Amino acid sequence: MANRHVRHPLAALLALFYLAPCDAILFPTNALAVETRIDFQRDIAPILAEHCNHCHGVDEATRQGGLRLDQRETAMRGGESGLPAIIPFQGDQGEVLKRILSKDPEEVMPPPSEKKPLAAMQIEKIKGWITDGAAYSTHWAFTAPEKVNPPGPEARHPIDAFVIDRLGREKLP
Repeated sequence: MANRHVRHPLAALLALFYLAPCDAILFPTNALAVETRIDFQRDIAPILAEHCNHCHGVDEATRQGGLRLDQRETAMRGGESGLPAIIPFQGDQGEVLKRILSKDPEEVMPPPSEKKPLAAMQIEKIKGWITDGAAYSTHWAFTAPEKVNPPGPEARHPIDAFVIDRLGREKLP
């Protein structure tokens, strides 16, 4: 009669196995703690591409205000106003933030006529990115490949050396 409450131990184990992944849903702080650093290519470039680059991007014919935001040098220098568009480490200053946060329909960016306002989360990402230093990065597809020697001790296969090195840096067994 000791097993009166657990009649099907295999069913209990299967239930535990299927419910274990719910940890990320029930306790989302664990899931969010993995990546908090804002990355230009992953987080900022898509926002600029959707909301800004058609007026402040590569094409000189459609560029407005002499401002190009897809390159660090031109964004720091600013456009025709002579004011820097982005001031690294100062997420509450610079023309980009001033325009994004403006309530004046003549000043706000993107303009209301575009019908593509930034979401609050996108604005927070941009502010956080600028506060963190506004680091631009090049997409990996535009980076020339380099020959890299495997790190650390000899391994059975060169890829294993990279895996072992990364596991060590992450303090994993």
